[in-house]
Amino acid sequence: MIVIEGPDASGKSTLALELSHKLGYPIVPSEGPEKEPGEILDRIRRYNALPQDNLIFDRHPVISQSIYSNFNQSTKISEELLQAFKDKNPLIIYASPKNKGLHTIKEHDTLLHVEMVTQNAPKIAEAYDAFMTRHFAPHYIIYHFEHKQSVVDYVLRWCRLHHNNPPADFMADIHDFHHKFGLTPSPVPSLLHPDLMSFREKFLQEELAETLQAYQEGNLEKTFDGLIDLVYVALGTAYLMGLPFNRGWSEVHRANMRKVRAEKPGDSKRNSSFDVIKPEGWLPPDLSKLLNPAEA
Repeated sequence: MIVIEGPDASGKSTLALELSHKLGYPIVPSEGPEKEPGEILDRIRRYNALPQDNLIFDRHPVISQSIYSNFNQSTKISEELLQAFKDKNPLIIYASPKNKGLHTIKEHDTLLHVEMVTQNAPKIAEAYDAFMTRHFAPHYIIYHFEHKQSVVDYVLRWCRLHHNNPPADFMADIHDFHHKFGLTPSPVPSLLHPDLMSFREKFLQEELAETLQAYQEGNLEKTFDGLIDLVYVALGTAYLMGLPFNRGWSEVHRANMRKVRAEKPGDSKRNSSFDVIKPEGWLPPDLSKLLNPAEA
């Protein structure tokens, strides 16, 4: 688990995107200040239910709420919750207040929160410094804008040491492959020309058919190879369309993690208890914001 923390406008989201691209890990984005009394505790429970190994948290409420609750009337984080978070041994990246970037107003930001941050910026920075030193020193990385590449390199090394295999950078591989053969992606997200899309469709169907045939023959190695080829072609299609795939993956993954397991076949539109279904109130991923470069 990688957690990027720090005051507003310290470059957390920018670094999270860079690491997500390099590692292929989805981002759990910040959900902003507490929505109502006690909501932050539900959020922490929801985060704890996520698989912890290959995620990048763009802020974690256990840390950020410990800071910001000192400047508003929101829920306090208990020592028990803080210790449980520490026991997960996350890699903490502390985005230094000295970065002093321009704060981008997010959808989850309330006017009250923005005013509070603006009025208390120096005190919040001091509170962050003190909290990180007290609870995580010396086991955290300090991130400054000018040292971004060093931080990225360190995180890549850390991931290799803490996982059996180094993380795959799928989209970087896809870029290298297409660049080698002069296959240029669209500069902006867009649909492919019908002729090219027809070719990609046949390509995908071919790989799927070969995978299913290998399975029917009981050939595990060829089934494995077929699955990789199928994903390779699908990612290549997304690449040629100019789609921000890693960010889209994070958005879809976040929505999928809110689904629930079907209790019986009749609960599933596929008539299978292996399925997962959309619970009441489930919200689909919002990919529209990623398709406009000005908003992404």
